Amino acid sequence: IVFYGSTHADCAEKSDVLRRARELLRKTKPLPAPGSIRHQGRVAHVLRPKQVTPGEALPLLLVFHGAGRTEQSVQHSVLQFSKLSSRNRILIVVPMSLDSTWDLMSVVKQGRSSSSVRYDTTGDTAFVAHVIDCIHRDYHVDTRRIAAMGFSDGGSYAITLAVNNPGVIQAAMPWSAGYFQHDPSLAPSSSPRPHILHGHGMADDHFDFHKVAIPMRQHLRNSGHEVKEHNVKAAGHGTPAEFPQDAIQWW
Repeated sequence: IVFYGSTHADCAEKSDVLRRARELLRKTKPLPAPGSIRHQGRVAHVLRPKQVTPGEALPLLLVFHGAGRTEQSVQHSVLQFSKLSSRNRILIVVPMSLDSTWDLMSVVKQGRSSSSVRYDTTGDTAFVAHVIDCIHRDYHVDTRRIAAMGFSDGGSYAITLAVNNPGVIQAAMPWSAGYFQHDPSLAPSSSPRPHILHGHGMADDHFDFHKVAIPMRQHLRNSGHEVKEHNVKAAGHGTPAEFPQDAIQWW
């Protein structure tokens, strides 16, 4: 590497800095203890396997709650997914929306977009982008295996994040999603399309299976996504206990 306008001594010094920087990058990252990421009033809980091999690249799963979240419901999710993190050897992040649900619906109603992890600067998606950056800073992440899972409003958000950020998220596993937002300008036609495991209860009395789930799947397929259906005949709007593990195994 030649630094134009520099003396030989400057070049030698800069070469030494580069050498040390490369050595630091090669060093194993010390693993932080499971905890939380806090930013601008928002919180995300970070879960990891109990035993992690230094330098091991782990898949990353983002899990989004449904509407009406409470501290108790989030703590229940943290307990549930901490077990799944260790069982499946994956990093799991459980973010909390600032309000009772994600701001996606409000920005859709206003005709704005809040679904790009690159361009949203103030809302929930900006926080998700910050969380992803923090995870990359602290852990070795398998960037070929980043997925979003969500339930009800969180399922809508998981699909929306995936279809608009295919360079970041490769799969989405929603349960009982009611809608999603797709901005074609955010994902060029040449981009690979994330795979979708689309879960829905056939007895859902909130988002009707035939009126919501089936048309949504067709819309996703028409947009180039591979969609695998996960139907539970007796299930309603609530998430079956086995769905998270089934979805992780599919992923």
